[in-house]
Amino acid sequence: MSNLTFLTVWLLFFFTPLLLALLDSRMFVLPIGFLTFEIWRVWTHPFGVEWVPSPQRIVDRMLKLARVKKDDVVYDLGSGDGRIVVSAAKIGAKAVGVELDPLRVLISRIRIKLAGLENKAKIEHRNLFKVKTKNATVIALFLLPKTMGKIENKIKKELRKGARVVSYKFVFKNWKPTKVDKENKIYLYKV
Repeated sequence: MSNLTFLTVWLLFFFTPLLLALLDSRMFVLPIGFLTFEIWRVWTHPFGVEWVPSPQRIVDRMLKLARVKKDDVVYDLGSGDGRIVVSAAKIGAKAVGVELDPLRVLISRIRIKLAGLENKAKIEHRNLFKVKTKNATVIALFLLPKTMGKIENKIKKELRKGARVVSYKFVFKNWKPTKVDKENKIYLYKV
């Protein structure tokens, strides 16, 4: 989608409810809701990414494809709101999320606390390139292609033989996946 098309669609989604709000004050909640969502979505731009959450059905499929079990240590690099971390901990695995955005770190930690998973899951407020992943048996990724390219060699060097990497939507350029879920665009790699 071109930038002009995106901008046009965005303006239509914002101004249509605003015009409706002028006709009926009860409709004012629509543009406020839309604007709030947009601020929430683009908040991560200063960190070099745009936050796009993985749908829960994709998270479940990623963990299933990676065959996450109770004895696994799952790292989610760029963990966003912590849904992969929480889901892996619910399976019984030890789960570690790594997130640079302080707002999403806070939200993730609240999710973990509310789920009662503090003994199985944690979120580290760090840059994913500075985290040592050698203890991980599974790494979950939903990163943009440029970040995938930068992190590929780091992961290959640090992970132990037999470790798995599961990625949603984007692939490593120089690493052939062991399994591919074409329908959901999920890629599994083994070290």
